[in-house]
Amino acid sequence: AASGVTFSKENGLSIATLEPKGIKGIAHRNKAEQWNFDSLITALKSGESGKPALKTKAGTVESSAEETALPIRIQKIIFKGDNKIQFKAETPVPPFQATVGVEHFELTDLDSTKPDVMSPFKFVAQVDEQAHLTFRGGVAPFAPQLALGVKGQVEGLPLPPLSSYTGKMLGYNLDSGELN
Repeated sequence: AASGVTFSKENGLSIATLEPKGIKGIAHRNKAEQWNFDSLITALKSGESGKPALKTKAGTVESSAEETALPIRIQKIIFKGDNKIQFKAETPVPPFQATVGVEHFELTDLDSTKPDVMSPFKFVAQVDEQAHLTFRGGVAPFAPQLALGVKGQVEGLPLPPLSSYTGKMLGYNLDSGELN
């Protein structure tokens, strides 16, 4: 559900509260180490949606991001209840997979016209119905380089599924244990 939605060519899209329910999704990282949402993030940053350049009688016209970017302002995005994201990463080997049940997510003060301003967030979730995660911080998704500041707490995260990462980074596989 969305409330306080306004739209105009001059002011762009403005939403007071966006509260989707029952979100189910897949975050997939392929063997080329690209996420399935990379193109969406690029489109949001540039204001372009993968559309071809405009063609005129004089030739092709490339417009700049400043000219085409639609301002987006969202005061609050909030997820509660039964929301699940399936993470799948084909690299490193062996592939990593986990289901994240998002119990609560809140992001406030999102504004594409202020790309370097951090938007505060809170994220509470369970991983594979075992581990409990709580993170707070800020994110600037519209910045030229994604900016993220986060502090968090992790309880009961099984370590063996993370071996595909620790083996590559540290040279050690994790056979047992959990992170608290």
